[in-house]
Amino acid sequence: MYLRKGKNVMRIVLELLRIILVFGLLGGFLWVLVKDMYTWNIVTIQYQWLAGIGIYIILFILYRNVWQFRGWYTKFRRFFFNG
Repeated sequence: MYLRKGKNVMRIVLELLRIILVFGLLGGFLWVLVKDMYTWNIVTIQYQWLAGIGIYIILFILYRNVWQFRGWYTKFRRFFFNG
């Protein structure tokens, strides 16, 4: 029983590490691509933060609908994000 619990803990740790890396690296890469579009016009510079929030919302929805089911951690019940 102890070994099984240890495997589950390791899967959860690996899944959390994967989430952090995906959101950090992919979110950062997408921000590098998008941030230059907000420097073309002086008026739009103050709205750069909306692009950052939009990127992380898109990544969250992709994670909940696609990437969550390809990870190491398997849940008993899986739900899609319909919102």
